[in-house]
This record gives sequence, C-alpha cells and structure tokens, in this order.
Amino acid sequence: MAGPDEPVVRALREDLLLAADLGAPAVRVFPGGQDVEAGARRLRAVAGLCAESGVRVLVETHDAMPTGAAVGRLLDAAGVPEAAGALWDVLHPWRHGEEPARTLEALGEHLAYVQVKDAISATDTTPVPMWEGGVPLDECGDLLRGFGGWVSLEWERTWYPQVAPVEEILPGAREWVARFSA
Repeated sequence: MAGPDEPVVRALREDLLLAADLGAPAVRVFPGGQDVEAGARRLRAVAGLCAESGVRVLVETHDAMPTGAAVGRLLDAAGVPEAAGALWDVLHPWRHGEEPARTLEALGEHLAYVQVKDAISATDTTPVPMWEGGVPLDECGDLLRGFGGWVSLEWERTWYPQVAPVEEILPGAREWVARFSA
C-alpha cells in the first residue's frame, strides 16, 4: 500500500530527474503544509536521488512556511543539507513580521538562493519597481554582502498582468545587485 507521502515524493523525483536532464542545479518547492515531519520525510526520501543527480531541492519561504524560522526548522529536521536548502523570497518573511536579519539567521547554512522583489506593502503584494514599495531591500542587501549563492529578481507579471513589463524593472534590479555585490 502506498504511503501518504508517495504522490508528493514521486512528483518531486520526476522534477529532480527533469532538472538533471536540463543541467539545472536545483528544483524550487513551496512547502505544502505546516507538518515539519512530513516535509522532512519527503526531503529524506529524495536525498539519494539528489546525490546521484547533483540536483538539490530548495524550499522557498512561501505558503504555509513563509518565514525563515519555519523553513529552517524543516531543513534542520530533514538533516540532508547536501540534498536540500533554502530559497529566501525576501517578501514573504517580511510580510509575516520576520525581520530580515532574523530570516538570515534562521536560514543560516541552509541558504542557497535569494529572490528579490518589491511590493506595495505587507498586505498588498502587488509587485512594484525596486525601492517603490515597502520591502526592506537595502537591509536585505546589506545582510547579503558576501553571500556566494544565487540572487535573482522575481517579477510576477503572470499573476499581476497590470504591472510593468520586466524590461522596465531590470534596470532597478541591476542597480540593487551592483549596490550590494561590492
């Protein structure tokens, strides 16, 4: 009989194999619930495939685990740092009241990837050009000086079709990277 994790693990295995075929270093996942042990079991279930394929699972600060504290607990419980890491979406921990320094501390050695973006406010997540919203971008940038992982702009025009095209946003993202990568 199949266990409760089997459909999730099967889908994650398929995503990992596709990523390996494409040469991608990681697969991003959103935590599907607040059950840390279930999430840890699922990450441990794919750890061998991650080692074989060279592809990691990156759990984003999102959905049911929007803070660094929540994702950090999950990754600590899984205990497979070679297979799983954290993706810090700077919007979600902040809008849930977690200060950027606390997010970074909670994610610690798990941090592998950072998504930057700005939004109108903690309650209105409509994307806006960098420094036109409420996300503490300068504080995040200062904290990330020396970070050796990936940093990217996330621009969600698919979900917010009224916002400017990404071509208009890229100069601000480029400026953010230049400001904080030195």
